[in-house]
Amino acid sequence: HVYDAFAFEAWINTSRGAVSASSVFKDPSSIASLFDMDHSYNDVIAGLKNTAGATYLPGFLHDFQRNVNHPARVFLRASDATVGWCPKAPIIFHHFEEDTEVSFDSVTAAQAALDTCPGSGGPYRFRR
Repeated sequence: HVYDAFAFEAWINTSRGAVSASSVFKDPSSIASLFDMDHSYNDVIAGLKNTAGATYLPGFLHDFQRNVNHPARVFLRASDATVGWCPKAPIIFHHFEEDTEVSFDSVTAAQAALDTCPGSGGPYRFRR
């Protein structure tokens, strides 16, 4: 939820006035102030509401969730630096099979995808 709010704030800030915080957030001034780079992560967590329904205007949330071409979705897709990205130097993956955050299968899938990247610095090594 923190990352969603941050992404929407970035969309608002880069829209050159085409989008206002008051068209996205229920409490626009308090949300915008959380991302002023002076608040800690814990401050941001404490300042955000617990659910998307408590943070966003119902109309915005409804439109965003149902429209794959919603302007915010278009912005987020265009801003995604991971789509089509290939490293130019070899990467060593360090992973433990007991990792509870990232599954072992996800790491091996990422390694396989990077190994097929055109023009990349691979093949990529994997260390357990």
